[in-house]
Amino acid sequence: MCASQSRDRRVCPNGLRDMICYRSMHSEDKNTFDALMKQAEFLALRQSNRQSYQWKISFALWAGLGFALNATYKTTHPGTPWTIAWVVGGTFIIILQCWWLGALYARNRHDGERALIFRDKAEECLITADYKPVIDSRRKKARRWDGSFVKNYAHGVELSITIAIIFLGICASLGKIQF
Repeated sequence: MCASQSRDRRVCPNGLRDMICYRSMHSEDKNTFDALMKQAEFLALRQSNRQSYQWKISFALWAGLGFALNATYKTTHPGTPWTIAWVVGGTFIIILQCWWLGALYARNRHDGERALIFRDKAEECLITADYKPVIDSRRKKARRWDGSFVKNYAHGVELSITIAIIFLGICASLGKIQF
């Protein structure tokens, strides 16, 4: 809560209850507001940077799988050893990628929630005490499995591409694919 929360209140007109009523800021409120907004911006930037390197690492993984697929396709001895390598290695890669994406998702979600909390605290410095906020749908506190990891299209796309490349590798190792 800001320092002057109780000192300077301005009442909204009765007919405009849903309107946010702002009040003048004192210097200590401005400093608090700026600090809260910087923290919110930092958390949002950290989330964005994490998503950026997530995609870079996924592209590197796909490139590596593509090189392995090319080596499998060009081999003169297709068959069981290559198939076993693709099935075992592919299963390991998919499990590792699911674990890694899940951890990134949890950290991104945590940073996103914290950024919204800091933004809301900064907003409290601006709003008068008589304002009644509307419940925000982003605030659902799902600490149990709610399926949102699967609903995030980026994770599904990353896993699908990885699985497709591994499937092509298995097919190439069996000699069932022709380029």
